[in-house]
Amino acid sequence: MHAIAVLSPLTRDEAGCEHFIFNVERDDPTRVVMEENFRDQAAFQAHLDAPYVKTFLAKLQGTVEGGKPALIMLNQQSDK
Repeated sequence: MHAIAVLSPLTRDEAGCEHFIFNVERDDPTRVVMEENFRDQAAFQAHLDAPYVKTFLAKLQGTVEGGKPALIMLNQQSDK
């Protein structure tokens, strides 16, 4: 959890970050869901290339079910 506490403010301060939040599953505190929105693909790629993100992802190796985190790309929809 410490690694996420470090990751959160750094991610939120990135120029292209529009939204970043993480949640811990109520019944299983080892399951974490992070939701991130970036201005565009270039901003997201810059985020993935940031040294602190690479360090965070490296720390996850061997601790995540299935070997690595699941990345699900979504298209934001408007309710208007």
